Amino acid sequence: MAVWALLQPQPSCAGSGVKLNVTAAPGGRLLLHLQGQPSQAYEIQASTDLTNWTVISTNQTSGSGALTFADPQAGQFRQRFYRAVTRNNLTGLGGAGFRPDRILVRPKAGLTLSTPNLSPGVSVLNVFPALGNLHVIKVPAGMTASTLIYKYQTSGLVQYAEHTIITCRR
Repeated sequence: MAVWALLQPQPSCAGSGVKLNVTAAPGGRLLLHLQGQPSQAYEIQASTDLTNWTVISTNQTSGSGALTFADPQAGQFRQRFYRAVTRNNLTGLGGAGFRPDRILVRPKAGLTLSTPNLSPGVSVLNVFPALGNLHVIKVPAGMTASTLIYKYQTSGLVQYAEHTIITCRR
């Protein structure tokens, strides 16, 4: 089984919010360690494809903002992705916590996004073949991430396009 994390460290992590780390535990279990807001309720969500997310736990952090959760089903999946969403913002959407300068795009099978074809200034920053050819796309100056996502979603070239979440490594 593989656990994937697409971390995009920021020059300054101040105010970026939640940190979610995954560690291996004895017996093949995975532990998720969340550091967030004190006494805040969070949904821990899991996905095998970065498109369909399932709530696997809803918990409240301690007074220090810490929460540890063991995923008992982690061993049943070849790969699994995790995210934490505040309970009062279940959609996980909006400006807060998303990088304004890049998006994630997964092209349809057999298509490539190596040549920017939707807007001048679009560039491919990274490609992850092991994740279904997932592309990290740079948002050009003068355009919002949401606008570029809409262009990709309506182009017929991609399975999905979505925001990139800001995370920090310390």
